[in-house]
Amino acid sequence: MYKYFVGFVLLINVCVMAQETSFINDLYFDYSNYKEISLAKKRIKHADIIQLMDKLKENKKFEISKVGKSAQKRDIHLIKYGNGKTKVFLWSQMHGDESTATMGLFDIFNFLTAMDRYDDLRKLLNDSLTIYFIPMVNPDGAEVYQRRNAYDIDINRDYVNKQTPEARMLRSVFDTIRADFGFNLHDQNGSYAAGESPRNAAISFLAPAVNYNKDITPNRKVAMQVIAAINKSLKQYIPGHIAKYNDDFEPRAFGDNFQKEGMSTILIESGGWLNDTEKQFVRKLNFLALISAFINIANSTYTKYDVKEYESIPFNKEIFSDVILRSVTLKRGKKQIVADVAVKRVEKNSKDYKIGYYESEVDDIGDLTGAYGLEEYDCTGLTLEPGKIFSKTVSKVDTLEDVDINKIFLEGCTTIQVKKIDDSLAFCKYPINVCSKNKKQIESKVGSPADFGLYKDGELIYIMVNGYLYDPNNETGYIANGRINR
Repeated sequence: MYKYFVGFVLLINVCVMAQETSFINDLYFDYSNYKEISLAKKRIKHADIIQLMDKLKENKKFEISKVGKSAQKRDIHLIKYGNGKTKVFLWSQMHGDESTATMGLFDIFNFLTAMDRYDDLRKLLNDSLTIYFIPMVNPDGAEVYQRRNAYDIDINRDYVNKQTPEARMLRSVFDTIRADFGFNLHDQNGSYAAGESPRNAAISFLAPAVNYNKDITPNRKVAMQVIAAINKSLKQYIPGHIAKYNDDFEPRAFGDNFQKEGMSTILIESGGWLNDTEKQFVRKLNFLALISAFINIANSTYTKYDVKEYESIPFNKEIFSDVILRSVTLKRGKKQIVADVAVKRVEKNSKDYKIGYYESEVDDIGDLTGAYGLEEYDCTGLTLEPGKIFSKTVSKVDTLEDVDINKIFLEGCTTIQVKKIDDSLAFCKYPINVCSKNKKQIESKVGSPADFGLYKDGELIYIMVNGYLYDPNNETGYIANGRINR
């Protein structure tokens, strides 16, 4: 009789796990029904989510309360959903410029308030779980799109000293809720790969260590099992693009200490994806990852996963540049060398912090075997020469609209001189650099601007302007992001 009972239980578990896979597969294709369209850019501010939370208050499924104020007195809110025994706590945007998961949380709120073929799933989550969300821990940092808070302190390194009101608030909520599971939601840049592979880490997970020995305590083991379950759900869509974050113990961080205090804590780092500068695809991955986690926790199916499945996920490694030009010829005095050239695009803030732009530089030169580019180009037989400044001058940046920029490119020029550049301009909204006075050509070295032409037998083949490579004979794909050199 016992063997039949065990077989029946195993069958039930297999069916439940298959159901979870089916839900996630369906949601992958139905995601657009729940995407919060008002959050279409990663530079979201406190006011943006306040408007959305005001709408959410109208739904009886949610309870919204103020749990603290930021250093600059912006309200921080806690959102509660569900009536289940198991408590789940999620907090996002401790770092003000890491908003991907925040967008994903509002997609989840839309899903939870909808009425459609997933109603049985919503009932499961509502009856099994009580979920608490803090969508934006660091609203002051979000306001100016910076990592740190208004005191210039990294909140995630303030667990011990608690000098910031945000850190004190987060600890107070943790003490009040005493959740069983926690999700610490962050972003990482697109330079990380999944292990040694040429695939960038679209998303990275971690069950934070509780000490320097990295002991696997019971609640840390549970976190590992939940991650293994999420990994199974996501890898069918992004195979080879999932990684583990560095698991060194950080005694000042919230995730490590919450794990140490008994809450099974999962770190999710939203990484990069090709042509996804606004993190919209990675946001979708957050939505799917968290729904997968909720289902596995509600059904306790995470218990069927082995820690070895977590350990098999490769660690992420910072080996990606934005662009790598492979085997390009460089002039060094009278000599010529063949090397790889890596280019890095550095994101900057406009003066009002509403938009971002990029300034690019040469990041590395040499044998870059083992490093990868989000974009790579075989430049064998091509010679790199510094970009030139166009011989004619225009009066204002706006007049570039009437200029044949492609003609300028064909002369090997990456910059044009402008008589008057408005002080309010942070970057050029055309695919060319501008300068206020004539400047000398700069030899392409590490740290220099990524502006040059690529030639074959004296004929221009490609031109790179502020880190973006163009074919001047094919006027498509130009990026409106030139650099201003005052």
